[in-house]
Amino acid sequence: MDLVNLCDKLKKGTVYLKDDYEDIVLRMEAIDNSTRCFIKRRGRKEVEVNPTDKDIFESKMNGNEISKKEYEKFH
Repeated sequence: MDLVNLCDKLKKGTVYLKDDYEDIVLRMEAIDNSTRCFIKRRGRKEVEVNPTDKDIFESKMNGNEISKKEYEKFH
């Protein structure tokens, strides 16, 4: 997802993405002027990660938007 589109969507609420290459899902939410980012890998619990990490940035750019339900079902 391109950065401008991602920023616009974050202003409206939580954004969920799936990166098929890394086989992870991301949940991002904007709080004040910062972004919190969480990832889930198969077989693992959700963890908070640094949203500016290079690998996370690539996943945000390569990921496809998914629904909250799809995010929650990812195991």
